[in-house]
Amino acid sequence: MKSSREKYDFFPTPLSIAEEMAQWYADSDINHIVDLGCGEGNLFKAVKKHQCESKVSAYEIDSSHMDKLGSADDIGIFDLDLTQHSPRQVKERSSLIISNPPFCKGELNLSVRKKVVLSGLAGQHIIKSKRIRLEVVFLYRALEASLPGSLICFILPIAFLTSRVFYRARKTMLEEHCWDSCTIYENNEFEGTETRVVMIHATAQAGETQGVKVNFSKSGLTKKIDIEDVEAGKVLDLCRNECNDVPKIQDFGVELSRGKQCAKMLRDIGLQFVHSSHIRQLHSGLIKGVSKSNETENKEQFARAGDILISRVGTRCLGKAVMVESGAIQYSDSVICLRAKKQYAKGLFNYLVSDEVQYYFQKYAHGSCAKLITYDMIRELPVSVAI
Repeated sequence: MKSSREKYDFFPTPLSIAEEMAQWYADSDINHIVDLGCGEGNLFKAVKKHQCESKVSAYEIDSSHMDKLGSADDIGIFDLDLTQHSPRQVKERSSLIISNPPFCKGELNLSVRKKVVLSGLAGQHIIKSKRIRLEVVFLYRALEASLPGSLICFILPIAFLTSRVFYRARKTMLEEHCWDSCTIYENNEFEGTETRVVMIHATAQAGETQGVKVNFSKSGLTKKIDIEDVEAGKVLDLCRNECNDVPKIQDFGVELSRGKQCAKMLRDIGLQFVHSSHIRQLHSGLIKGVSKSNETENKEQFARAGDILISRVGTRCLGKAVMVESGAIQYSDSVICLRAKKQYAKGLFNYLVSDEVQYYFQKYAHGSCAKLITYDMIRELPVSVAI
């Protein structure tokens, strides 16, 4: 989906995932399918094949997709910006509300932000911040449109299961809307992204979940997780054994090195360098070197174009990362340099700055007073996306 005011990258739902969703509800009695941010319609078209008698309400704002959505008496296509306006409430309890929302932040007006907070899906802090995760906004719109007993199925980033950003959303879905199962896709299913996804299944206003059945699309394994562990973001931790075939950073032949000198010493001798605080300020972005790599002495102490610099220490800096765009630059002992083969560098960088990995660094960093990241933490990091 794209907003009239903000442009979001569009990644159509893979047909394989759309068909899995359709199969999940093939035997359900569904009279009304609602697709929020339908894109090219892959989701509702797949579900409709198994629910021939159901009517469809599909919401989309990008006019370039309208021609691909088709038309029929029982399919309604609505041009609506869901970040600003509400979808129509369903009239049938036997309804299914589906979505593959944008995986990013978007700007909302104050009245909508207050409603999202009242729904329990986000904390009070978003009232002061104009931008909020759109996955949460679309979940709110689904609940807003639902009746008690309406089925809800969303495709979300894997960070929904782990990140503190989605804690309130997890808690509310578990306590009030019977989120009782989900499917984790071990592979990167969306071409052109480094995002792994999860499909969640819930029932609106159906009360507290008794436990979440976690399914693994690739292995076919199933594991039931207590709601306290799901709420706390521990699903992937408890399912590491089920994901033991996932490659680790070390499997990509990376080289790790740490800066040799502290920031004070580098300042005293007048060298330009990268410190953990610089990385925090530029997190997920690019940094330019100050000299050509072939002109530097002691090349092993310099990061060069394509290297990834990771802050290894610091409460607010821990795990933050930048990539060297050009030239070469020295880095302090608070920084770890990760050097990968050219074909892997960009993919690994995008993965390292993702919510999933940032949560991993915060959770597993060592130390009682000052936490820090070790070489082994990076080497053993599971790479759960296609690189």
